[in-house]
Amino acid sequence: MPRFAKERVDEGAALPNFIGVGPPRTGTTWLDQILRGHVNLPAGIKETLFFDVRYPRGIEWYAYHFRNRRPGVPTGEFGPSYFSSDAARERLARHIPDCKIICTLREPVARHYSNYKMWRKMALVKEPFARIAERHKDLLAYARYTENITEWQRIFGRENVLVLILEDARRSPQQYIDTICSFIGAERLNLAGVAHVGDSVNGVDRAPKYRRMARRARKLRGFLGDHRYWRTRRVMNPVFDYWMGRGAEFPPLDPALESRLRQRFKPEIAALEELLGRDLSCWRETLAQASMAQTSDSRRTGVRVGERGSA
Repeated sequence: MPRFAKERVDEGAALPNFIGVGPPRTGTTWLDQILRGHVNLPAGIKETLFFDVRYPRGIEWYAYHFRNRRPGVPTGEFGPSYFSSDAARERLARHIPDCKIICTLREPVARHYSNYKMWRKMALVKEPFARIAERHKDLLAYARYTENITEWQRIFGRENVLVLILEDARRSPQQYIDTICSFIGAERLNLAGVAHVGDSVNGVDRAPKYRRMARRARKLRGFLGDHRYWRTRRVMNPVFDYWMGRGAEFPPLDPALESRLRQRFKPEIAALEELLGRDLSCWRETLAQASMAQTSDSRRTGVRVGERGSA
């Protein structure tokens, strides 16, 4: 397992001992919502984007987000954009070589489309999904589950990389949270006592009405994040949502495109089954079949993990 020289921060500063690396749209917002207050998470924000986007701001900038941590409580962050980033892996290994890594995976076709909708909302892409679903390099990078997990395991050690399947959270949310708490060394969290545990979070239903305004809103959000103006950003969230929405409602995924994507991701699922040593038959269902199963699970458990089961 590779080891990198750990860079020091000022005395008294702290860095996380666990990172949830995603990929995007796999329930990480729901996890942040559930675990916030139970473990130490970045003050004022879910994703700092430090190890991929904001790294030039320096490790002290990052450590400042954990200045109010409670002693003896695990400290971490959920940063799903880190999942497929070689730079993020190398930087994490340099600063936190003993970090525990949590990978949260989701059926790849639904995750891929959900990721696209979020990027459309943020004006990161403008083409219809049918035009880029099979050729957008950055979107597809997040779908290379086996390759990316293997890299996380190579750098941090297999014993320090927890791989979770989002569908398990829908069937047994308490066991899902128990597994995470045990892995990071946190006390057990009884979900029966957690408010809003069944809420749907971070859903994306509509494209922006005006892409130019959505792009400007995204850049302003980024500026506020760069300067840690998290309170101002929270106050402005309704404004951002206004400019990043109100457009046409996203349609259901075209069945023909879904079929092609299923064929494309079929070898990926098989390779992941071999890597994890578990059956992923539930990922071979059509989205219509999966939606029916998710509805049944939600009625039984009272938990909806994000937008129609996403986040």
